[in-house]
Amino acid sequence: MARITIKVNEQEYPCYFTLGAGLEFKQIIGHDISKMDTTDLVEVGTLLYCQCKSACRREKIDFPYGYEDFMDQVTDMDLFAVLKEQEDPAKKK
Repeated sequence: MARITIKVNEQEYPCYFTLGAGLEFKQIIGHDISKMDTTDLVEVGTLLYCQCKSACRREKIDFPYGYEDFMDQVTDMDLFAVLKEQEDPAKKK
């Protein structure tokens, strides 16, 4: 698995899908990711949050952000950069 990361406050965190991320997304948004509106930045940002939180749990990395704190720190440009990287990890910088 390619190790995709997102930088939040100058700290990099792993960011990839796990079943735990899918579960948390469903608990926060109220529906499964299969029904996710990919044009809704809040839903996409929520998935990103869930991926980071779950990947950090999996890798035993401290993830100090709650949902709203994370959303306040991540810009649309951060979001698009991670999405682009997840589309084609081979193009990672």
